[in-house]
Amino acid sequence: QLDCMARKEQLESTEGHRAESLVVLYKHLTAVQSSALSLLHPRHVVLARIHRLLSRAALAQLHVAFDTNIAEHLIRASNELLLTQELCLGDAHWDLINTIEGLEFGIAASLSCNPRHLFSAFPAEYGDFRKATLAESELHKKAARLRGLYAIQDVTTGEMRNSKNFVCHTADEPAPQAMDW
Repeated sequence: QLDCMARKEQLESTEGHRAESLVVLYKHLTAVQSSALSLLHPRHVVLARIHRLLSRAALAQLHVAFDTNIAEHLIRASNELLLTQELCLGDAHWDLINTIEGLEFGIAASLSCNPRHLFSAFPAEYGDFRKATLAESELHKKAARLRGLYAIQDVTTGEMRNSKNFVCHTADEPAPQAMDW
């Protein structure tokens, strides 16, 4: 009933396209989320996938044009996804980086364009400029720390590079499969 893969393919096919198709996709995803919330535990993996798709759709929309409500939804979806990812994946998984950066972007965009809405929508977390900028800074540091965990040094240049595809396993073992959140 919850066909997240179809929504993911639809999202990937609309990235870089018109804002109207992103709005339609976002509305479909919020409808799926509403149905799933009534049936599943808040930390269920299916809901995490929906939150990830909502975050990606919101980010794509915000890159086209700022919308206060979309920024708010990005923050909410990213917060929920981050809580589930930290519960299921721990606090040092590569997938956390994208979620943290999306959350950071939502806070920064809201601070820049409509801080009062941010403060009123999230009074406990980002209720004033100080709280919001502190949270944004902490998220930035956390993302940088995680990127540092996955950085490898190029022996020819001495340069540090991030590598999502760097996997340690022996030839006798099959390569681990990444979870698609």
